[in-house]
Amino acid sequence: MSCVEPVPIVSEVQNGLDDENNIVADNTVSTGSGDEGNNNNTQFEGTMDPFYEEQWHLNNILNPGEDLNVSSVHTAGNKGEGVHVAIVDDGLEVNHPDLVANVNLNASYNYLNGSNDPTPSLDYAHGTACAGIVAARDLNDIGVRGVASRASLVGYNLLLNSTSVNMSDAMTRNLNLIDVSSNSWGPVDGLGDFVAPPSILTNGINEGISSGRNGKGIVYVWAAGNGAPIDRSNYDGFASHPGVMAVAAIGNNGQYAFYSEMGSNLWVAAPSLGAQGSPAITTTDLSGIEQGYNKGSLLEVDAQGDYTNTFNGTSAAAPMVAGVAALLIKENPNLTYRDVKNIIAKSARKNHPTNINWQVNGAGIGINQNYGFGAVDSQAAVNLAKTWTLMPSQVVESWPAASTQSVGVAIPDDASLVTSDISIANSNISKIEYVEVELNMDHADWGNLDITLRRKGAITTESVLATSHYCLSAAGAVIACERADNSFTFGVSRHLDEPADGIWSLEVTDAENPDNNTGTLISWRLKIYGH
Repeated sequence: MSCVEPVPIVSEVQNGLDDENNIVADNTVSTGSGDEGNNNNTQFEGTMDPFYEEQWHLNNILNPGEDLNVSSVHTAGNKGEGVHVAIVDDGLEVNHPDLVANVNLNASYNYLNGSNDPTPSLDYAHGTACAGIVAARDLNDIGVRGVASRASLVGYNLLLNSTSVNMSDAMTRNLNLIDVSSNSWGPVDGLGDFVAPPSILTNGINEGISSGRNGKGIVYVWAAGNGAPIDRSNYDGFASHPGVMAVAAIGNNGQYAFYSEMGSNLWVAAPSLGAQGSPAITTTDLSGIEQGYNKGSLLEVDAQGDYTNTFNGTSAAAPMVAGVAALLIKENPNLTYRDVKNIIAKSARKNHPTNINWQVNGAGIGINQNYGFGAVDSQAAVNLAKTWTLMPSQVVESWPAASTQSVGVAIPDDASLVTSDISIANSNISKIEYVEVELNMDHADWGNLDITLRRKGAITTESVLATSHYCLSAAGAVIACERADNSFTFGVSRHLDEPADGIWSLEVTDAENPDNNTGTLISWRLKIYGH
């Protein structure tokens, strides 16, 4: 399990750290938060944030309009007060000068020693950088400003002991306190393999969206991944859960970052490092010049080494959206996780309008396999939240209802198209929220295959699930993309607000031929979430 960055900084976290690297809690830690009242402590009052001008994601002077459009939200008085955001990552420096006012220490958790202090003892700066993007304290005369600069931060250092049990716990801990869960981690990028999450993690997210926030559901935000061009975000089962928002990365020109993965599961895009040579994100770093992203290099932002201007990847994009979600909940606390997801989608800005991947789905909504529904827009989202009508109860239907659509057709090694249709009629879903495609296929190399889902109608909506590609071993050798259990579930967001009724067609082609790899499309099934 790795942090989702172009060059992962944590590779050994999959199996946790050994005892000699355990983080030791400092029982003398002081923190300015733990309850909402501390957010008004005059100790943290000031008039400015010295490095705000470097935060182009908040106010893009070079390319006006290519930012989060959040300044007017802050000016109107919404800074996310009272909203709790969990940073699920490699740690959080709870005493960082620019975070301490907003940290809820009592709710934080260390998965190495069971304490409530997730401050890393080594060079794990990833979570602290994510936390600064969400809720670095504003107007305290130091440092930077967060998207939701008065929200409360809760830190979980899951990635230092990322067992499946701990993953599930991080999704459900403080079930009725946490409003937003920011997750900039997932399978190792750039290997091309199809990775399903452990079922216990899936169950944890399911519990969070059904029972969290006293039944309104925790809002889960997930980094879409940085493995382009080999990976597609569709191959990542963590970022394809129907309860999460998968976030792609765009640069300060509004165009997709070179590493950001395409995918039919993408929800929105948010700022990060773009083309090589463009600016990255300025945020909090581990304090001091001897650790964090500044270690061993020239000081990037400040003489103390408390900040970095090199943070990037979809790791940086995801907490941007987590911050916007916090602003929405502050604006309208009655919003469920589904309402937040829909508001963010329907208020998204059509960035990079000349991109050839822009399409319009059958409900008239713009979709793009680089950007999802577009770039997140804070002010437009908050405006929509003010008058938003809460969504009705969700309906979940599977087609075929009883089992799966049996196909049993050979996939030849000659680029022939194999198709199978599922016809849906009399569904109780008039507006789709998300689609899962459960695929059962016997093939020696799934990387040989182009796989596409089409919902046919007056406008046919196409969702690319997989394209032919190679897989790599951890050592970098080219290997077959195998699925030992012959199954995988793809997530699809692109049918938002379309009716479930219609003809759904699955198309599979072996595009890598001839290589003597043949297989069989055994069966498939649609699971549709909507209302």
